[in-house]
Amino acid sequence: TENATGLVKESSVNTLQGVETTYNTYNTFRVLVRSETKDENGRVIFYTDASTYLDNEGKVKDELRKLGRSAAQLYNPNTGLRIVIVTESASGLILNSKITTSFGTIEFTSNTYNSLRVMTGSVTRENDENGRPILITDATGYLNVKNQVMDALRNLDIPLARADVVNPNTGLKSTITVESARGLVITSEVTTTAGKEITENTYNSLRVLTGAITRDQFGNTVLITIPKDIDVQKVRSVAVQTNPNIGLSITITTDTATGLVLISAIQTLRGEEVTENTYIP
Repeated sequence: TENATGLVKESSVNTLQGVETTYNTYNTFRVLVRSETKDENGRVIFYTDASTYLDNEGKVKDELRKLGRSAAQLYNPNTGLRIVIVTESASGLILNSKITTSFGTIEFTSNTYNSLRVMTGSVTRENDENGRPILITDATGYLNVKNQVMDALRNLDIPLARADVVNPNTGLKSTITVESARGLVITSEVTTTAGKEITENTYNSLRVLTGAITRDQFGNTVLITIPKDIDVQKVRSVAVQTNPNIGLSITITTDTATGLVLISAIQTLRGEEVTENTYIP
C-alpha cells in the first residue's frame, strides 16, 4: 500500500501455477483507473480497464457511484476473453459480470454472498438481469455450519471451493470445484447413465487451459483433451479430444466464454466430416 493514502498499489496471490501479482493505477481522486495482473515471469495474464466507467472528471460514473459500485473490463490477451464486471466498492466483491460469446449472445451473471464474503450462488441469464436463466449455481451445500467454505477445501495450501451448476433448460447438473484465487474450474463431475464422470482440467500461469482428462467413477480414462490452438480474435479455441478405449479422435472448436462446442471434425475412411452446432440464445 501507499503510506500516504492507504491505496493498494500491488497485491499477490498464490495459485496452483505460482504467484500472480496485480499492479494498480489510480487517478488524483483515488479512483482505480487500471491494473495489470502478471505471472511470476512478468507475463501479462489480464488487463483491467475502468476508464470507460468514469466520467469526464475521472470520478466513477454517477449511476454506479450512487449505488456504491464501480465497473471495469477485464481482458485476457492470451485467450481473447473480455468480461465486464461490476464490483461493490466497499468490499471489492464482484456483484455481476457480463460476457459476449463468439456467436454474438450476451450472458449476464449475478452473484450472491453471505456476511463472511463467501459466495453462496449465482444466476446466469441471457442479455441482462431480467433475462431468462441459463445457469443456476448453488454453493450452499458445500459450506459448513458457520457458513464458511467446508474445511476440506478451505484448508488446502491453495484453497478451493465447490458448487452445483444446473442448466434449467436442459436439466444438466454438474458439480464443479474451483480454485478460490482465480475462479478457474479445476474439476467438474456429471452423472451419466453409466455412472459418474469426473473431468480434471490443467492450466498454465496465463490462465490458459493446457489439457483435460475425463475419468469414470472407477478412475478409468474416458477422454483426453489436448488444446492445439487459440483464436484470440474470434475468442475460440481448438483441441483434439480422444477416447483411448476406442481410438476415436475428434477435433473440436469451442467458444472460450462458454465452453460450448461450435465445430467438431472427424476423419473417416472417406474423408473428413465436419459438424457445425448452433445454440438457442
